[in-house]
Amino acid sequence: MTAEDRRRPPAPPADPRPISALGRGDGPEGEHGAEAGQSRPDQGLSSERTLGLEQVLSLEQALGPELPSLGRWPQTGPSPAPGAGRWAETTARRLVTGAGGLIVAVLASVALFLLAQGWPALGAGAGQLPAGATDFWSLAWPLAFGSIWASALALLLAAPLATAIALFTVHYLPRRWRPLLSTAIDLLAAVPSVIYGLWGLMVFAPLVAHLYPWLNAQLGWLPFFAGRPSATGRTILTAALVLAVMIVPIIAAVAREVMAQTPVGSIEAAVALGATRWETARLAVLPWSRSGIVAGSMLGLGRALGETMAVAMVLSPTPFWVSLRLLESTNPNTVSAFIAQTFPEAHGLQVNSLIALGLILFALTFVVNALARRVARPRTVRERPGGGLGRRRPALAGASLGSGR
Repeated sequence: MTAEDRRRPPAPPADPRPISALGRGDGPEGEHGAEAGQSRPDQGLSSERTLGLEQVLSLEQALGPELPSLGRWPQTGPSPAPGAGRWAETTARRLVTGAGGLIVAVLASVALFLLAQGWPALGAGAGQLPAGATDFWSLAWPLAFGSIWASALALLLAAPLATAIALFTVHYLPRRWRPLLSTAIDLLAAVPSVIYGLWGLMVFAPLVAHLYPWLNAQLGWLPFFAGRPSATGRTILTAALVLAVMIVPIIAAVAREVMAQTPVGSIEAAVALGATRWETARLAVLPWSRSGIVAGSMLGLGRALGETMAVAMVLSPTPFWVSLRLLESTNPNTVSAFIAQTFPEAHGLQVNSLIALGLILFALTFVVNALARRVARPRTVRERPGGGLGRRRPALAGASLGSGR
């Protein structure tokens, strides 16, 4: 023991009572003080305990900086510079605000460019427009119809198939095979459109050309399959099928990710009620994934509306043609394919007319996306005034399940 240790006062004796009992009047003295109604805060402490607290305080004063302050942990690292956190917050806010403003500025600049360059073509007459059109709207209307018709057919064919693929991948396929199928679907989305165009022109169109006479014979009473079938297979239906193959991976990827986020409690509740695997998917998975499926479908529709090379290579168009028949060799053209086919030889107001067609396609895509956001708006379960759950999102409450397994 050193001389300094001998000079230090002895450590206070340990008190068997918990610290929460201090100052409450526990013990004989405290009970007597509480019964007497005395209000002194240290009345419940014995003289030995009061002396021990004084020794602790004197020991802290004697040791000084060797002991950390009561109620605080010792500081081990350098103190942060004043205003460092505020600077980082300000920088991050400015960066993300600039990123959001940049995309808005790019969108506005594209819209202004299309409007400024395409406006002179709105009043152009015969001899100033491509394909021998007499006025701009007689040129734009058949092309807009062709784009909408081909894209709608592609979406009608692709959305159910992509939803089924996503449902199979998430809820039917064994877990060890899911990454393989998901990777294959994602790779299809990365294939260039010119590859799809070559495949559709050289492989798919000759293949379906042998099927079209049979469709005409069996379903010719419908207006869509009436008329003389094309011998080459380069019809609007073939173009729509190629577009459907192109947008299936997009819709399936989005739907797969949304279905994988279905709450486990909803699935377990359906199984506990005796639902089969399909009933579980119909009552729990598909209602939960509706917004994601619609959003993925609209992404695919946007891809189909703007597709150029595949349609230009597969479709055999007829100028200024509007028809709902799917098997004939005379077909309406699309806006994007017409721009790609005509632009190399355009000059003067013809270039402005093609830019104006691009403006129409831009506005059409914008309207489709706005409608998609409205349809895909999230819906939540809300409580009815009289009790129970109101169904803004389809739920399992009150659902009738089949007895078959």
